[in-house]
Order: sequence, then structure tokens, then C-alpha cells
Amino acid sequence: MTYPFRHARAVAIAMCILAAGCEDPQPTKHSDAATSNSDATGCDPGCHWDCFFHHAICSQGKVYFTERGAVPCCKNSDPWPGPGPGCSDGRIYHVCKSGCVKYLDLDKRYRHCLRPETSFYRIPSTGYHFLDLLCQETTFKKVGAPCKSGDDCRPAAASLTRLTCDNSTHACVLTKRKPAPAIFGSSCGLDSSDVKPGMNFDFAGPGKTCALCHHVWDETAKCMRQACTLSCNYDEDCPDGSVCLCVGTNKADMAQICAPATERNTVEGRSAWLKCPGNVGSDAGASDSSPSSDATTSDL
Repeated sequence: MTYPFRHARAVAIAMCILAAGCEDPQPTKHSDAATSNSDATGCDPGCHWDCFFHHAICSQGKVYFTERGAVPCCKNSDPWPGPGPGCSDGRIYHVCKSGCVKYLDLDKRYRHCLRPETSFYRIPSTGYHFLDLLCQETTFKKVGAPCKSGDDCRPAAASLTRLTCDNSTHACVLTKRKPAPAIFGSSCGLDSSDVKPGMNFDFAGPGKTCALCHHVWDETAKCMRQACTLSCNYDEDCPDGSVCLCVGTNKADMAQICAPATERNTVEGRSAWLKCPGNVGSDAGASDSSPSSDATTSDL
């Protein structure tokens, strides 16, 4: 059985991670039985580890994903069976050449993408480029960095709009971001019957008028605030004034979308630009504090 947040220590671990204020905790372990008397198999009845999060964790130069749910054990005194850190599935997803970067030292723009704010979101294969950020050898590119192709100029440092490779000098040069398509920010055509309302988080998924929609249920307005958006890998893939966010989907995976967010790590900040369908094109139902088109996004 799984007992989400059953113990005080488990709650402390959860709050610590969601606030981005700690390094990798160990999972809690307990038995369903009132005592730890062994059964006929020699194991403690109901012994299991409580694992709460789908996260990417770098340990000893190797990147693992943690699993969510109850993981069986035999004895309460047994250590985590491994390989990998506590709650990992044991599979190595990426290997760092120069060791791991501590979680709190990660670029704050993408830190939340490696540890989604809820335990339900899995990092899909389309997000595996973020695993490089857990390695010491990964650098954020600046103007003048050597390159052979545009990929060598990614990801760009926080203060830069977008970089491309100059084939004549083989160096990264500053360039403009791609313009937003006309449909960016328009209504997705969704209503409460299309997406289950009452959820406390913003989501990404298919729209009726566009391929990708950013939406959140507004309990006060009783509407699905929404906007057509674009997929992205990093900030530089988005139009001016927008950043690349990591949000959940209804399939419990993480999606990467562009949005003129006011803050990356809160529902309110990410969804500030979303409007009720009847108010698309007006100021109603959305924040007026989104970044301007010429603003940098390094502080988000």
C-alpha cells in the first residue's frame, strides 16, 4: 500500500523539495504491521518504501529518475537495494563526464523542469535534453563561443535572446528570436466539458483551434482560461517576451511550452497570460504584468 505523506518526515521532505530548498532526501520506509515481527517468509509484513516524486537526480556522475509509489522491501533494517539513490528505478539515463551539479546550483530557469512541482509529472524523452544540465561539463553558451552548428550555441545564457552559429567565423553570434505566429495567445476553443475543471495546476494539451494549448481552470470566473502556445526546449525557442515553461499534461507527463509568464515556479505566474475564452484579446481574466517584448527573462 502507498501512504502519501503519512509521516511528518515525509511531509517535511515534500515541502523541502517543492520549495527547492534541499538536496536529495532519502525515502521513508515502514511496515503496515504494528510490529516488525517477521512472517513465514522471514520478511516484515507490508514492509515498503514510500516514494513520492518523479524527479531526475544525479548521483556519482550518473543520472537516475525516481519513481512514485510504494516499493516493497523485506526488512525495515534493509538499506535501499539500489543501484542508484533511494527511490530510483535503477536505470541510468545519462552519464556525466565531469561529475554532478548540485540541484541548488542549477540554472534557476530550468531547475523546476528536473523536479516538477507535483509528484505526478514524469519527464518524457522529449525533455531528456535537460539531463545535460545536471552535469558539470554543460555550459550555457555566450557570444563568441566556438561552434560548428547551431546546436553548439544552445542553450543560451540567461541574458541572451538567441544565438546562432556564424559559419564564417565558427563562433556563436546574437540573433533575433523567431516571431510569434498569429495564433499564439488566441483561444484554444476549450470549455469545461473538454478538460476536467477543479484542478489546482495549469496544464498543456491539444486545443480545438490549435495543436497545443496552455490552460487552467479558474474557479472564481468558472471558466477555462487558455491560450494557444508553442512547444520549446529552451527560452530562446520562444517569441520575445516569453519563456520556456515546464508544465504537466493530462497524461501525467511534463510538457514544455512558451508563455509570457511572470514567474516560472507558481501556477499564478505561469498562467498570468491566460484568459477566459470570451475575453481573449482583452485585458480581462489575465495579468497585465507579463514581460514586455524587449524585456530579458533572466530573472524569471
